[in-house]
Amino acid sequence: MKELAVRTIAGAVYVLLTVGSILAGKVPFAVFFTLVIAGIMFEFYRLVKKGGYNPSFLPGILVASYLFIAQFLYAFSFVGEKLYLGLIPLLMIIPFAELFKKGGKSIMNIALTSFGIVYIALPLSLLCFIVVKGQEGGFSPLLIIGLFVVIWAFDSGAYLVGSRFGKHKMTGLSPKKSWEGFAGGIVLAIAVSLIYFDLINFSKPVFNIALAILIGISGTLGDITESLIKRNFNQKDSGSIMPGHGGLLDRFDSLLFSAPVFYAYISLVN
Repeated sequence: MKELAVRTIAGAVYVLLTVGSILAGKVPFAVFFTLVIAGIMFEFYRLVKKGGYNPSFLPGILVASYLFIAQFLYAFSFVGEKLYLGLIPLLMIIPFAELFKKGGKSIMNIALTSFGIVYIALPLSLLCFIVVKGQEGGFSPLLIIGLFVVIWAFDSGAYLVGSRFGKHKMTGLSPKKSWEGFAGGIVLAIAVSLIYFDLINFSKPVFNIALAILIGISGTLGDITESLIKRNFNQKDSGSIMPGHGGLLDRFDSLLFSAPVFYAYISLVN
């Protein structure tokens, strides 16, 4: 009972911080997600470290943070595309850092450091373009909140149905995931998507149904991919910053795949 209470409180804090930072405006949004990206990158590199490799923590986190900030400033038309040139010297630090390490595995260290940027920072940086909703210099928090709401609806539906009726496992990488839970998650995601996006007058019902299905599928792939990474490095959780939930990567894994899909879909539909 105590564990459930701790998990519930931690989940509520996570939701309040996420939604609150988005609703609070441009600067809180940028600060919150820059910190989230830095935290997830640290957790990922720590997983890699425990797996016997030696990624470049600081250069990787600097590149990831700079990429998000550059995307943010460009999306809101504060600066032009020349800001991206700053990534060049930062990226060069990653292989340069290997000159000062011992133990070999330089190629794998460089590859895994770079993979963290592509896997985490690149998809999350697309949130900057989702929140502007195609408005130059504008800020539209309701659309990006919709992405989170549908993800959370899918996770809730999958958990409720899967824990009660789940019999057919999806994959051995994530034993608790079942096809019954996946179906339950899709149904609840569709229901929430229809209600929420209708309230904010976004697109037609048929498109919002398709959107919910795509978020459910991509979010599940993101979850399974993280499970694959943790299995590869023999770790159960990415961290322990959120009691009862694990680490930041454990909470945002679905978003890493669903954010690019969401951005591509709304760009095509609208």
